[in-house]
Amino acid sequence: MKYRSKLEKKIHEANPYLEYEPKRCKLEYYRPHVYQTDFVDPEEPNVYYEAKGYFRSGEARKYVMIQEQHPDIEIIFIFQNPFNKMPGAKKRKDGTFLTMAEWADKHGFRYVKA
Repeated sequence: MKYRSKLEKKIHEANPYLEYEPKRCKLEYYRPHVYQTDFVDPEEPNVYYEAKGYFRSGEARKYVMIQEQHPDIEIIFIFQNPFNKMPGAKKRKDGTFLTMAEWADKHGFRYVKA
């Protein structure tokens, strides 16, 4: 049997009655956060505008989660440069990287260039 760590192996050997099946049980959890938008159109209060020069590492996932959990709102990005590389993007076979514009398209967000 392959263990993910020496500690897990030690625990299982000391307690063989415990089933060792990592990742068998998966539980979703959500950490409470508050999103504070940059701009709101008073005529369309469910449309938020987010000004972005760049994404911090891991920040993009926040917007996807907001969109999933609040389907009644729309976030429109105002990108300083929509063709900036997304942080953490892996180099493609053609040598290019995923851009902020491509990320927005992929996840169904509208965007404009500032």
